[in-house]
Amino acid sequence: MQFSAVLLTALMAAALIFLMPRKVKEDKVLQLSRTFMTLGLILLCIQFLLQYTLGLRATGVTQAVALNLMLFIPTSALMSLSVLSLQKQGNLSRNERFIVVPTWLIAMAIIGVAALTDGKPFMHDSPRVLWAEIMASALYALMQIYYAARIVRQFKRMRQMLADFFDHEMYGLLNWMLISVIALTLVALTAPVVIFSSGWLLSAYGVLFLGTIFYHWFCFCRYVQTSAASHIKEAEESETETGDTKVKSVKLDKIDKVVEKWIVQGGYMHHDIKSADVAKELKIPRSHLLAWVKASGHESFTRWITTLRIEEAKRMLTEHPDYAIEYVADHCGISRTHFHSVFKKETGVSPTRWNKQ
Repeated sequence: MQFSAVLLTALMAAALIFLMPRKVKEDKVLQLSRTFMTLGLILLCIQFLLQYTLGLRATGVTQAVALNLMLFIPTSALMSLSVLSLQKQGNLSRNERFIVVPTWLIAMAIIGVAALTDGKPFMHDSPRVLWAEIMASALYALMQIYYAARIVRQFKRMRQMLADFFDHEMYGLLNWMLISVIALTLVALTAPVVIFSSGWLLSAYGVLFLGTIFYHWFCFCRYVQTSAASHIKEAEESETETGDTKVKSVKLDKIDKVVEKWIVQGGYMHHDIKSADVAKELKIPRSHLLAWVKASGHESFTRWITTLRIEEAKRMLTEHPDYAIEYVADHCGISRTHFHSVFKKETGVSPTRWNKQ
């Protein structure tokens, strides 16, 4: 298993270094994220290689765990930073960048002091070193909880940002980030107990950790290959341009009139509209449009547009039951592939069932 892990992590690191498309080199955010991930994979490869060549698991538990923690802590931090840097467009705070340093130093100091004062050779199992490693594992878990909290917070911000920019749900672009950090945190939280085990439990833990890293790597590669990064960057730039402009309530009445006219003209039925484009068409700032959307009781631009489209679809299906569902979807501005799921989510029934009712 350790030999397979060495090969897998080495291949993943090599793929990031040599096979990433030119797009990464031209995008500083993607390049930074790739750098963090590559360093994490190299450290993990070194960890598995040392475990395999030195046979520390066979020698004793405490020595193997010490090596695990020495490299797991920075690996986990680098993987978390690769996600956080994507979310924050590379604008990481000092704490986010360097909290791993004191965590690693304190953890290694605790283990080192225990080993030096134990009075036993380090290559023998030691209860004192074992308890020191439990404390170090707890520090590792706390560090990962910190990163998880930061990533979840940014995930919520980005989810709202995408919902305020695009006319349909784009959450799938972000879900892998949340899944990755949850898995990494689960690995860190179970480390103080499972890392000292042997047999099938330890093997399952190793598979979980390696599987999490592979999933993280695979999703990042897919993220780079698709248009996901450009979509998020576009929404981020629009968010930055909008800023924190405050909208006075007296202006909402004026906005209401131009929006109502736009709705009557069927502007919401065009495919792939964005809040920035709608604001430009209405000749109002995007911040004013979003303020009007929130004041009208809608949680986001996406939800507002979706509600308008589904209401139009319901009207068409009711008045013209002979219309093909694909035609209704196109007419309302909803992708044919997503129309059924969106309609059912909004109404509780499928378009076909709606016709029958």
